Amino acid sequence: MGGHSPSEETAHALAIRPHISLRGFGEAGMMAEARVSSGAALEPAIERLFANPAVAY
Repeated sequence: MGGHSPSEETAHALAIRPHISLRGFGEAGMMAEARVSSGAALEPAIERLFANPAVAY
């Protein structure tokens, strides 16, 4: 991707779009949880999303 590492690409994407919407879906394909996160809070937000037993993907 243009000679950049994945972490550089991620950092660039977050700089352009500082907030990201996260959605977790259950086995039936229905949204089970959603949240908005950004920057350094992104990884913990994803971990909390998957901590919900109703979230399959």
